Amino acid sequence: MAAKKKTSAKKASGGRFAFAPFQIHDRFNVESLSDSLKAQLASVGKKFHETSDVLAIFEAAGEEDMFWEHSLVTERGEPRFDVWVVGAMNGTLFEAGTTKESGLVMIEGKFVAQKSALGDLCPELREGYIAARGSFDAYMQMYEKYWQDFRKKEKAASRKK
Repeated sequence: MAAKKKTSAKKASGGRFAFAPFQIHDRFNVESLSDSLKAQLASVGKKFHETSDVLAIFEAAGEEDMFWEHSLVTERGEPRFDVWVVGAMNGTLFEAGTTKESGLVMIEGKFVAQKSALGDLCPELREGYIAARGSFDAYMQMYEKYWQDFRKKEKAASRKK
């Protein structure tokens, strides 16, 4: 019988940074966000869609980014960042619970430090992100389910008009 390969607790947990399960937000549930999360979304909306109106963000979006994902990132168990991601590839990190941008962004799935002093955090953030996301296949299954549900909501909303 082959010996089981050991994995370290650090690697299994994502290491220094842990990402809470990502929550999907779109025009159907954006009103349920707290004021601080709406303010963060307004800030990223201004960058990506040139509007800070949280409802208009979704109207300005193309199909590939009709929703945003949010996660609270903890560092050794303490809240550190709120991350907003569009299309699972690009996003902005804020100091947790604030509208202060951290100086870290996500570009094409990689964390990038806009301030050189933060550069050492990027590999560990990536490790935590991958640990939270799981396999690409699992993410794609979640994504397909989201689109099925979204289309149902769209149909229901169009019938109400």
